[in-house]
Amino acid sequence: MMNLRAYTLLIVFLVALANPAFAEGDSVLNDFQCKKGLGESARQALLAAMDKRFLGISGFSADFTQLSRMLAGTRTVSNSGRVSFLKPGRMNWVYQDPRQRFISDGKTVWFYQPEMENGQEKGGEVTLIDFSSAFTSETPGSFLLGLGTLAKDFELVAGCETGAGYLAELKPKVEDENLEEFHLLVRKHDNVSLGAKIVDFSENETIIRFHNLRINPGLEDSSFDFDIPRGVFVEDHRRRTSSTK
Repeated sequence: MMNLRAYTLLIVFLVALANPAFAEGDSVLNDFQCKKGLGESARQALLAAMDKRFLGISGFSADFTQLSRMLAGTRTVSNSGRVSFLKPGRMNWVYQDPRQRFISDGKTVWFYQPEMENGQEKGGEVTLIDFSSAFTSETPGSFLLGLGTLAKDFELVAGCETGAGYLAELKPKVEDENLEEFHLLVRKHDNVSLGAKIVDFSENETIIRFHNLRINPGLEDSSFDFDIPRGVFVEDHRRRTSSTK
């Protein structure tokens, strides 16, 4: 299970990546609204179909819109950008406004904020954590990184049809006190992931909606490398140290 420190860092990253300029919010929220429930047999068939589909995908890229509802829904903000995944363990989230990047090579996770000022440093800020401390098979979305499988690590406790596809509510088989809800949205005809909704232990809600998906687009390992620019303030939680590169 993800430890509390690493989980809290990741939730803070997701919420921090939101921009108050609200765009496309209503459309995204509508995609996650249930219109018709699924019975028990249909839910189990959906879980098996999703699992089979994800196992057959080595990587994908997409544009995305992210909505974050903070303070128990009293404030909703948004951001957008481009994301790519490549099994095992590699991902690259590039956010537009403000410019930020969340990247992993399967060993290290970097959170880069080029516009951040820290004390006297104006070259930006990067936070590092170990991939192994941040992601396990029970972590929401970890199956996209090649960790575990849906059927092995999650129970499908509810499901429904929406205007965009099927929405599955998943519960980790290993209890996670930091996770309140995890919903996965998939396309009807091929069970490809269209997005997810995560509610954390503080009732902060994050919704991510994918657009313009490309499945197995031939991504290179080098796409997930990150060289820390000179002058950037570094928070290295792998070693619990701070420095300026």
